[in-house]
Amino acid sequence: AYVQQSLEDFFVRKGIDLSSFFAKGFSCPIVHVEADYRKRLELRDEITIVLDLIEVGNSSLSFCINGIGMSL
Repeated sequence: AYVQQSLEDFFVRKGIDLSSFFAKGFSCPIVHVEADYRKRLELRDEITIVLDLIEVGNSSLSFCINGIGMSL
C-alpha cells in the first residue's frame, strides 16, 4: 500500500491526472518488484517513502523506492 500510494502521488505531482490517463486506455502495470528488507515494520510504525525516478525507457519507468525514518 505504501509503494502504490507513493507512485500515485508521484504522477499527481508531475501533473498527470490518473483518471484521465486510464480513461484514455493507458495502463501502468507494475511488472517487476524487488525488495531488500533491513528492518521489519510493526503496526503503527511511521515511515516516509522516498521515490526516485532512475530510468525512462521506451515503454517503462524504473524507480528506486526507499522507506526511511521508522519509529521504533
